[in-house]
Amino acid sequence: MYSYVCTCVSYLRSQPVVESVIVGMTKPEHIERNQNALRLCLTPEMIEELNAITDPLKQAMGTNMDLWQGGENSRVR
Repeated sequence: MYSYVCTCVSYLRSQPVVESVIVGMTKPEHIERNQNALRLCLTPEMIEELNAITDPLKQAMGTNMDLWQGGENSRVR
């Protein structure tokens, strides 16, 4: 069984616009967890389901992921 962290990292890795995923760790067991994420290959059906779950949030956030950018592209209204 893979953890939610493994699923999240694998999902990010499956996205065509993501070049790399930076993960952190504070405990030695996090190394193994992060390695497990590299072994997990999500099926197209899993990716489709995760896209469906996350699409409303992506739509709400818009194309600008920079919370601190001002002006007309600002996410803060």
